[in-house]
Amino acid sequence: MNDTEALRILLVEDHPLVRLTTSDLLNDLGHTVEEAADAQSAIAFVETGAPIDILITDIGLPDIRGTLLAAECRRRLPELRIIFISGNDAAGADDIPNDPLHRFLEKPFMTSDLQRTLSELAAPPPPLS
Repeated sequence: MNDTEALRILLVEDHPLVRLTTSDLLNDLGHTVEEAADAQSAIAFVETGAPIDILITDIGLPDIRGTLLAAECRRRLPELRIIFISGNDAAGADDIPNDPLHRFLEKPFMTSDLQRTLSELAAPPPPLS
């Protein structure tokens, strides 16, 4: 069961099977998913102006690193929340800027880990004191 309101997610993953299974999982959790196989396709989608709540990107994309893709997307969408994923480049997590709107998940991840991470990012920020 999903306790997070439906989110609009852009999933960027170069491995077709991983992209398909992650997209299916996100759909099963009640979210709307747009898929991209590379950073160029993801940037083209962002440039359409379609609403996106969360970017989920592999760190080790073939055309540019996921961290650079995220920076480019944040330039256009400053409030974009980002989940970086990686299986064979977990050391790349060190490249992720320290930001409360960023999270990292190591592949393979459990459904519960993904759902928890989405819930954390979807939660409203705490009030300023």
